Amino acid sequence: MKHLLLPLCVFTWSSFIKAQEPVFAWSRAESKPSTQVDVKILGYDGQGYYLLTKKPPAANEFSSSLFIDYFNNKNERVFSVNITPSNQYDYVNVLYIKSRPYLFTSLFSKEAGKNVLYSTEIKPDGSRGNPVELMSMDADRLASRGRFELAASPDGSKLLVMAQPDFRKNENEKNQLSLFNSGFEKIWNTVQIFPYEWKRSVDNSVFINDQGTVFILKRTGAKNYAPVYSVFSFDGKDLKEFKIETGEKKKILSISQAFSSNGDFAVAGYYSETGNISVTIGIPSHGSYVYRIDSTGSSLIFSAVNPFEKRKDLVLKKILFHQSNIVLLGEVYWASSGSVKRDPNPYNLSTNVTQDNTYYGKDIWLDGFDEKGKPLYNTSIEKDNTSKNDNGTGVSYFGALVNGKIVVIYNDFGYKYDGKKHVAVAMPSKIPVMSYVDAQTGSLIKTIGLFNSDGVGGRSGDMLMRPDVFLRADETHYIIRAENILNYKMGIISF
Repeated sequence: MKHLLLPLCVFTWSSFIKAQEPVFAWSRAESKPSTQVDVKILGYDGQGYYLLTKKPPAANEFSSSLFIDYFNNKNERVFSVNITPSNQYDYVNVLYIKSRPYLFTSLFSKEAGKNVLYSTEIKPDGSRGNPVELMSMDADRLASRGRFELAASPDGSKLLVMAQPDFRKNENEKNQLSLFNSGFEKIWNTVQIFPYEWKRSVDNSVFINDQGTVFILKRTGAKNYAPVYSVFSFDGKDLKEFKIETGEKKKILSISQAFSSNGDFAVAGYYSETGNISVTIGIPSHGSYVYRIDSTGSSLIFSAVNPFEKRKDLVLKKILFHQSNIVLLGEVYWASSGSVKRDPNPYNLSTNVTQDNTYYGKDIWLDGFDEKGKPLYNTSIEKDNTSKNDNGTGVSYFGALVNGKIVVIYNDFGYKYDGKKHVAVAMPSKIPVMSYVDAQTGSLIKTIGLFNSDGVGGRSGDMLMRPDVFLRADETHYIIRAENILNYKMGIISF
């Protein structure tokens, strides 16, 4: 990590109570598509980091366009490559393994009667390696070729592949699981039969920890009814099921998962006691649930279902681990759409959008639990963000553990934090804002406006932070992003 520290002005906090501002270091703006894109920072290799962007397909395109960018430690973009698969291939995933990205695709062969999974290395100079066949499954026709689910361990040393064949009537679901090391050598391969009848729309999400234990989050309930989930663990020998049971009248609204530093698997979310949950806007959450399974997948450490005072439109954003505690980070979030008011001038191209989408990111909630699942605190941070037609890129927040404290960064109006009295503010501007929360007690220590964010936010800044796009480089440095409609910046925040 020394390479990251050299180009930065290293900053040390003498005290969290004093709440000094972190240091921002941004790159120059880079052009980006005018349409909104999904963005993910894949990984940091000690010399720089890889960025994956996915642009939705245009009207005449078959699939999304995929790009890999690489930035060095000075936040200079070294290369940008288009890795969009050709039309005959199915896109499966892009994963970060042994310090570089790999594109995974599958190809159906009618002659061989198989669907074949391939990996393609993205090399440090931006070139692509040759596709390498990893595994295959039987498939008699294109419409029933099945699909592959993939996961990499947090340290990038292992790859898990689940091959899911097409639906078979009156049979229990049967999938092939294969574990590979970072050199894509097969460690083990097995076929497992699940204690549930095959459905036409199978819903499995796969995960693997650094120790090589597999966890499968499986939706077991019918598609048109309230979600019911189980977690299956597999250690290479035994398949075990842990049912997520919140109670008969409690319906799961959201579910998420995370690994602790020692490889324990946590599943958590919010539930509702409202009968009809088919409409998501305005649904009240009445409590939370947390399950923690040990790193070997052999035993349930604890399960807890805890009610709280009713909240609406609550979405789980992240699960944090602090010592033996678990903290859920949620956000009051929803989106709405309506018809755009038409300009009578038919040559005004700005009104050619058929929908006017509005995104709302309100209060942040932090719910802490001890090692037995007992609630320790619930803390709220007031936030009121709204944006239009930008995919909600600026209304969410950054949440991470830094030096034993939970740091939360979000965009808000700067006049609230400048220490002046305002009767009215014409054209208020937004800045990054940071809150410190004690991870043990949930106490809100302090909230400050980050006016020195190096040209991002404020009257002189032409971009806002995209706070939910970030990656930990080391204990006190995070890779971050800011953007507007046409351009973006990548940066480092130093605590």
